[in-house]
Amino acid sequence: MNQQAIFCDRCGEAIGAHEQVILQIHGETHETSQAAEPQLTAIAAVRYHRDCYHALTGPQTD
Repeated sequence: MNQQAIFCDRCGEAIGAHEQVILQIHGETHETSQAAEPQLTAIAAVRYHRDCYHALTGPQTD
């Protein structure tokens, strides 16, 4: 299956199919990959590489 590229809204670079992508949809944050959810190109969301997201929000603390 041929997947469309998705791009990071912070750096503008392509997010690889097996890389983690952080989605922000209606104020909710969701972490996935295009390999796990091929329909990501059709979802209206802000998309970030994991590192780009954490550069904006600070390191993740659990």
